[in-house]
Amino acid sequence: MPPTALNFTLLIYPFRHNLSAGRHLSAPWKPWWSRLIDDKDSEPLRRALDDTYFFMPYICKLLFPETALIRTGPDSHDVDQELAEARRLAQLDIDQLEEKLGHLGVLRLTYDAAALASLKNLQLNYGEEFQAPVGVDWVDVALFPQNVGFLILKVRLNEPHATTERLNDLLYHLRFVHPPKIGWRLAHWSLAAAGTTLTFSNQELIEFLLQGFADGATDLSATIDAYLTQRPKDQVRRQFSTTEEGQVFGQTLREYSYACLDAQPDSGPASDGEEDSLFDSQVQKVAYELATCTQTSLPDYQPHPDGLLRLMLEGRIALWKNWEAIALHDNVVFLGASATPFTQGGLAENIENDYFYLYLLALYQKMRLSILSGELMRQTDDLYGNLKEARAMVDSFVEFRNHYWFANVIFKPQGTTIYQQFQRGLGVQSLFDSVSREVGELEAYYEKKASRRRESLLFFLTFIGLPAGLLAGVFGAFLFDEEKILNPNPQAWGLLGAASLGVYALSGMIYLVWKRLGR
Repeated sequence: MPPTALNFTLLIYPFRHNLSAGRHLSAPWKPWWSRLIDDKDSEPLRRALDDTYFFMPYICKLLFPETALIRTGPDSHDVDQELAEARRLAQLDIDQLEEKLGHLGVLRLTYDAAALASLKNLQLNYGEEFQAPVGVDWVDVALFPQNVGFLILKVRLNEPHATTERLNDLLYHLRFVHPPKIGWRLAHWSLAAAGTTLTFSNQELIEFLLQGFADGATDLSATIDAYLTQRPKDQVRRQFSTTEEGQVFGQTLREYSYACLDAQPDSGPASDGEEDSLFDSQVQKVAYELATCTQTSLPDYQPHPDGLLRLMLEGRIALWKNWEAIALHDNVVFLGASATPFTQGGLAENIENDYFYLYLLALYQKMRLSILSGELMRQTDDLYGNLKEARAMVDSFVEFRNHYWFANVIFKPQGTTIYQQFQRGLGVQSLFDSVSREVGELEAYYEKKASRRRESLLFFLTFIGLPAGLLAGVFGAFLFDEEKILNPNPQAWGLLGAASLGVYALSGMIYLVWKRLGR
């Protein structure tokens, strides 16, 4: 397998956060701009600010709401002033920053570098078959509106010139949070700390990092070893990964990867075996294997030509000779064909700083629409309760559509192609069409049903009131003059009762006949 000159993977864990309930965070989380600030080098922060111009202005204010505070100039931007404003925002407490940003944009936070130092060098183990050193560059969390969040870890295989086969094995073992079936053996992490070796699972690492976001905890464990020690004693905390949503949305970590091959392999179709003849080039084959976490040299993982053709048509991104990508439902892989200054520099930065936000936006759309789809199911027969919820869902869907559903989020054609491919790989467009139709139909159904009930009530009141009005008109003058009130006539009242009984009986029969004929 060809060696790599560079690799990194962004691990993404979707979850439902509850910060809108009034819970606020403190250390070790900080505004994400803080990890870009270096007193000796302003280039990372300068590049990050410049990268936000990749998006349309209205999208930039949603994905990077800080820019609305940083760019205060009416006509042109002053780079030095923007850098100063970004540094100032990075020093704010999270509560202060959240208050300034409002509720529509994404609140992105980063794990403090000092606290992250204890997780910098991990090792992933799968028995004796596989061990790999893994570096953690940073950990962020992106909190989208409507309580959708994403935990993001940037990791890399810490081996110089690691082969794509080693990277493939890492991606395969790295992604599982829950076993896909009973009896499945998962890989685990090991970490040297305080003279001992800690062993923990992906699920435990995720729950440690999500403290305070979804579990309702206020007393956070500062280190992973403290968390592992204290967690069994704490019966109050709610672990998101164990909930139904956690089991479904977070069964696996989504992997967004980039690998740059050390040298350009043979560009023509390979002929070493049957599996190689399916691919147009070795680059395409490696990209496919990394995206699917399979090795096509194994008989059980050789793709069918028809399935491979459909996958390539739906998920492949091939715009340039020196790189290509495959965007699937769970994984995205970009592959540089050879190590050049561009593929190791500019391309890697674009993939991490520009294209990743396109993927994150598409993933948010997918998750929010999936949650809305589940909320469409009605569990009770309470008409007006269901109507109220249907109206609330319409409001929620309209808010999502107005603020986070756009056909075009960038002006550049290459970025637009990549964004559309991400949406296609995640099946976002078809899900949007389905949810849009179902939300409208659900509200229309309950509105119509409630309208029929109101009409029935109005008819009933009319049925009661009309005969009463007729009787009052006939007998009113006779029964309710002053003399009759002072000297009531029992026979007259009996006649009124008999007349009322006859009128209502006749009305009831007419109603029953009308109802039967109506059916």
